Amino acid sequence: MIILIISFFDLLSTNVYPCLFLFILFSTSSVKILRTISTDKNDIIDPGILFLIFVILTIFPIAVSYLIGFEVIATGWSISNKYIFGKVILSNVILVMAFTFVYAIFSRKQNNRYKFVKVNYSRILYSNVWIYIYIAIFIMHIAIMYSTGALYSRSVGGSGEMVQAMANDHSFAARQIFSRLSTLLDIASIFAFGVLVSRAKNLFNARVLLFGISLSFFLYSFILFGSRGAATIILPIAAYADLIRWKGKLLEWRLFLIIAFGGWLAFHLADILEYYYYTGSFDYWLPRLFTALEPRMVENPGLIISWIDNREEPLRYGSTYFLAIKSLLPSQLHSEKIVPLSEWLVQKMTGGLSVVEAGFGVTFGAVTEGYLNGKIIGVAVQGVILAFIALGIRYFKVNKKLQTIGPLFYSGLILLSYKLYRTDTSALIKRLEWGMILIFILIIIAHILIHSVRKNSLNT
Repeated sequence: MIILIISFFDLLSTNVYPCLFLFILFSTSSVKILRTISTDKNDIIDPGILFLIFVILTIFPIAVSYLIGFEVIATGWSISNKYIFGKVILSNVILVMAFTFVYAIFSRKQNNRYKFVKVNYSRILYSNVWIYIYIAIFIMHIAIMYSTGALYSRSVGGSGEMVQAMANDHSFAARQIFSRLSTLLDIASIFAFGVLVSRAKNLFNARVLLFGISLSFFLYSFILFGSRGAATIILPIAAYADLIRWKGKLLEWRLFLIIAFGGWLAFHLADILEYYYYTGSFDYWLPRLFTALEPRMVENPGLIISWIDNREEPLRYGSTYFLAIKSLLPSQLHSEKIVPLSEWLVQKMTGGLSVVEAGFGVTFGAVTEGYLNGKIIGVAVQGVILAFIALGIRYFKVNKKLQTIGPLFYSGLILLSYKLYRTDTSALIKRLEWGMILIFILIIIAHILIHSVRKNSLNT
């Protein structure tokens, strides 16, 4: 049976059109399935649904633009071969199907387990203390980064130049500290602005405030540091405010689709403007407008597929998952450096150069890792693993017994739905580990401050 499935898979890959049709059919059907099992049918901010939407926004635009003749694929890329391109699309179909099957089954079990638990969220979730904590961490972050010379902006160059400057100027340990501090600031901002949105007078004001905050973050980050990802803060802030106040009304389906399309379009407009900023030219603006979130998210699995099928690279048979478990320990405790799959791919592509030496990095997504471990069977296994990670994040939302910490952990981790598709398991687990640690630290700080304020008020 498995041999027949693999043979059919290879045969179908020879034509991109049926591959794209199957992708559209199964991805949209999967979204509809997960909608039916959501705790609230108006609630879009679910890790499973977000994962599927990110997959669709990555594959569909580049596939369509490729088929209608836009020059979206660089000369010499593996996916310029239509067979490889078709195989990449079909691999995404397998990933989506496996993910949806497992996620749907266990989501229903989660819903049934906590269906009759009453909700009474703690007052700490509405407290101004989160705003004060964010302001303090923001000031500390700027001060530390500026005083150590680690506050790089567009004056240094593009993102590649910034990464290279950071690596040249600072030790590995210092870069780790800067990274954790930035993550701490990001999480604190979710809680602080989540409180503000949840305390708006009405739903309209809450939405205006939410969009204003997101736009401000995007402009600040893009203009000064060349980062477009800051706009995604709209999702965790909405998740926080929805859970404790608005009950899924903040981003209803129609509004979310407008935001998703508008955000996708804004990302590419920003890419066109950035290209003009560095080159003074608007060349290739039309292909740039319609390409995926990042064309390399389609090319990288194409590379691995071509290498594996041509026996230029051996199958890993799940060894990358053991690497992910091993990476939970601090880097300093390993006798040998663990090379992330994304860095390994850069070395493979450049003949041994590191990310810093090459001047660029690449993403190593779910399909890429799955195929490296076991071809299409490996992709299906990858989908199952990602489903359980997404279910772990969802647990903090549906478990109403976690009335104090649930919304904090859920909103602080929900953006990992984006990383489920765009990174390898090792990096994903590491992000999850540190995300939970930093959220726990912030909760302790908030409890200490609230307790101190209450104690002082009683004494006076």
